[in-house]
Amino acid sequence: MVKLKCRNCGYVWEYKGKNPFYATCPRCLRKVSIAKYRVE
Repeated sequence: MVKLKCRNCGYVWEYKGKNPFYATCPRCLRKVSIAKYRVE
């Protein structure tokens, strides 16, 4: 499980998916790079 912050709308959520590179923001549906936008 990885905590991410969307670069477009600023939404923070816990990503539980299987793709190791990109996640889709549940609020605005934009693709987010997991490596760049991970939040500690």
